[in-house]
Amino acid sequence: MASRHGSILKLRPAPAAGPVPAPERPAPAKKPPWAERMAAEVEALTGGDLPPVFGPLRDTKAPWMPFTVGLRDAFLACYRDADPARVRRLFSRIAGSDSYLRALAREGARRHDLDGTALGPVSEAHRARAARQLEARRAKGGRA
Repeated sequence: MASRHGSILKLRPAPAAGPVPAPERPAPAKKPPWAERMAAEVEALTGGDLPPVFGPLRDTKAPWMPFTVGLRDAFLACYRDADPARVRRLFSRIAGSDSYLRALAREGARRHDLDGTALGPVSEAHRARAARQLEARRAKGGRA
């Protein structure tokens, strides 16, 4: 008489169907639309150049470097064909962003020129003002 459960099955591995494909790597993170727009704006103003101080527009994981005081004037001196009104709007958008304010408020933050060279520390007054602006945005329910 046979057992109720039958015989024990021997499991065999499935036949190989060729080489096993490597796991797919996730696609590189696409720049957010604001970064693409801002990078395009800087490149339009500079004739295709993206100065190092604008690194976060190239690599969104890079932190902003606080600009040296007067960087907008230095930018206009280097790129004489740039429209001053467009440059003012560009710098205002960047300097008013949460990520730039966080970089400005960071302990030990240093100011940078167009080439990305660190010049001097951010003053305590500027750091405190940036921290107050971020706190006010958080209190209003902003992302800061």
